[in-house]
Amino acid sequence: MIKWISVYRKLQALLDTPGDSYFSGPRFIRVMQDFNPELPDYY
Repeated sequence: MIKWISVYRKLQALLDTPGDSYFSGPRFIRVMQDFNPELPDYY
């Protein structure tokens, strides 16, 4: 079972940082793979 509150807090900490906080493409996939390593790589 996924603990969504924990996932949301980690994601919010990544996005709520000074500077470039827009994640897209391979950078976004790598962040999501931290939470679910079974996600495929898309480049």
